[in-house]
Formats: sequence, C-alpha cells, structure tokens
Amino acid sequence: MNKQKISNLLGLAQRAGRIISGEELVVKAIQDGKAKMVFLAHDAGPNLTKKIQDKSHYY
Repeated sequence: MNKQKISNLLGLAQRAGRIISGEELVVKAIQDGKAKMVFLAHDAGPNLTKKIQDKSHYY
C-alpha cells in the first residue's frame, strides 16, 4: 500500500472520528483494548517510543 493511499485512509478515519491522538489518550486506548493499530512518528522521542511499545506488548 503506498503512502498516498494510507494518507487518504487516515484522513477518512479522522473525519469519521475514529482517530485518537495524543500520548495520554493513546496509552489509555491501548490499556482499554480499544486501540487496533498505533502509528508512531519516526521522530518520536526514545522514551515515548519505549512507553508505547511496552504498553502495546503488555496489553
């Protein structure tokens, strides 16, 4: 799947209100089992990357 198609699908999901953004909200969604897929920016800090990976693996 190319970047443009992914971008279009993410835009559609955003308009439908199906996107959660922000560190605390994403961590809560992971803990609650509501997160189906997590996108993490390539320039995210190492502490945030580890936190999201650890929560994702644990829950």
